[in-house]
Amino acid sequence: MRRRLLVVAAMVVGLAMMTAPVASAAPPVRGSYTGPFGPSTMTGICPFDFTWTGTQSIRWTVVINADGTAVENDHYVQQDTFTNPANGTVLSGDPYTGNYHVTYDASGAPVSWYDNGGIESINLPDGSRIWVVGRDNVLGGDPADQALTPDFGHAGSLAAFCSALATP
Repeated sequence: MRRRLLVVAAMVVGLAMMTAPVASAAPPVRGSYTGPFGPSTMTGICPFDFTWTGTQSIRWTVVINADGTAVENDHYVQQDTFTNPANGTVLSGDPYTGNYHVTYDASGAPVSWYDNGGIESINLPDGSRIWVVGRDNVLGGDPADQALTPDFGHAGSLAAFCSALATP
């Protein structure tokens, strides 16, 4: 999913850079995207692999600076589904919101990318809940655990998540 967001973000910044003169700052470029993502195979979180799919709705604003660098701010609403293909168990998350802040160099390559806010919300079959909130360094973290483990904030119980996903 992060790769898909990176591709969408790169396309947005590239389009914005093509329409904005580099010599002077341009008005902000705004847009939106709504649709599905995945499946992504998640490894290293549980003792087994599982797939991650979902839907998201993103509103973004990109500002191109006079030096050709860019700043993108996104607000998103997302809902995730995790599936254990070995036993068919499906955990569906609740919708949650968050914000991305991405900076780009003059060539359009992302320099920093942070995810702030809700990162995951899942009601487990035993009645407990995993609520992941905080800040995640999307470019600097381990892609295997970004969905469930923020760099700062509250991660919830990965053991409870894996146990629920392992139970047919």
